[in-house]
Amino acid sequence: MATLDPVSLLAILGFAPSLLSFLGLQDDRTRYSILVNAAVSALGYAATKAVIPLIKARTLRAGLHGKDINKKGSEAGEKNIPESLGLAPGVVFLVSCLWPCACTDASKWIPLCTYLTLLPLCADMHCIV
Repeated sequence: MATLDPVSLLAILGFAPSLLSFLGLQDDRTRYSILVNAAVSALGYAATKAVIPLIKARTLRAGLHGKDINKKGSEAGEKNIPESLGLAPGVVFLVSCLWPCACTDASKWIPLCTYLTLLPLCADMHCIV
C-alpha cells in the first residue's frame, strides 16, 4: 500500500473544508460558477507551465538576463537568469480573467478591456522580440 508524503496529506486536508462546503451548496448557479472557475484555474496553470519555457528562451536569446548575486562565486552564480518571466503568468492571468466575461452580460466590455491590457503588454514584448 502506497503512503502519502506529508505535503500531499497537508494539501488534501487543506482542500477538504472547501470540498465539504461545495458539496453542501444548494444553489446550482453558484455550483456552476465554482466549477467554471476551477476549470479556468486548471487551464491557466497548464497554460502557464507551457508558456514559461517559451518566454524563457526568447528572453535569453534577446539578452534580457541577469545573474544571481546571492550565489556569487559559485557555479550557480554564473548561470544566466531570464528576466521578464512574469510575462507568462501575467498574460495567462489576464486571459483567465477576461475569458469568463465572454459567457456573461459583461461581454460588451471585452474589446475595451483587452485593448487596455494588451497595449502595455505589446510594448513590453516589443523589447523581447
